[in-house]
Amino acid sequence: MDDAEAPLRSILLEVIAGPQASAAAAIAQLDSQLQALFDAAVVDNGDDFGVDVAAFVLYLAERLPDDVPCEQALSRVCGGDLLLAMACAMGHAKALGQLERRHGPAVARTLEGMRSRTISPDDLLQIVRQKLFVSASGPPLVTRYAGQGRLSAWLRVTAKRLGLNALRDGRERLDVEPDDDASEVADELADVELAVLKRDYHAQFREAFAAATARLPERGRTLLRLSVVEGVSVRRLGVLYGTHATTAARWLAAARRALIELTIEELGRRVEISSDDLAAAIKFIRSQLDLSITRLLE
Repeated sequence: MDDAEAPLRSILLEVIAGPQASAAAAIAQLDSQLQALFDAAVVDNGDDFGVDVAAFVLYLAERLPDDVPCEQALSRVCGGDLLLAMACAMGHAKALGQLERRHGPAVARTLEGMRSRTISPDDLLQIVRQKLFVSASGPPLVTRYAGQGRLSAWLRVTAKRLGLNALRDGRERLDVEPDDDASEVADELADVELAVLKRDYHAQFREAFAAATARLPERGRTLLRLSVVEGVSVRRLGVLYGTHATTAARWLAAARRALIELTIEELGRRVEISSDDLAAAIKFIRSQLDLSITRLLE
């Protein structure tokens, strides 16, 4: 399949695993569904922001939830929002401007309930924007948006949490208007779970990832370095390797999946991790993947 265009389903199936992969493979006309999702996302935004369908499907696949049937998860995807978030994570100026016009006022209103004696509302808003869309170490936080709900709601919840953290970092007494958003509670619990794993197994994670990277085939390491460290698009990867963008995206997805699986295997050699912690460990590895790749391969 190296000299022919790979179907979009193959990109998806390279990323997801287990029962999810079997369920996805059984979806009728999956390629058409993925193409239609991308086409609708482009129409919704009035622009593709330089993103092609193969890159979009790869980005989507990496964010599909493990605890929701694949067909159901795909039906819930807010494609237009996901494409916009993806482009913003890439630093696309037009996408960033569009997101600011659509959602900037709501984010600002979310932060208005946080009163501070030392940080002005404008400065707090700027801090939140920086954390959402710019990162000196690893991917920006907007990459955590998975498209399983409206981007507006995700931004509001995330902005509030970031604002609270910014004020706490300044050791201020907080006066915050109440908000009993259940999704915020769930996100906080997930963050705590990942933080505990990172605290308990930090050194072992680093060792396991380094060993897994060394075991990865040369093409996989090169693809990951070009994509993550140098920011080469899947379209350009296809040109460099003399193949279609969808094939390059499939190779890249396979490399990422192999790296995650090898890291889990190497971690298992270093620590005894319970089945309850395994799912959280996989999420942690995925969340740290780009940062770890950058550290080891740049």
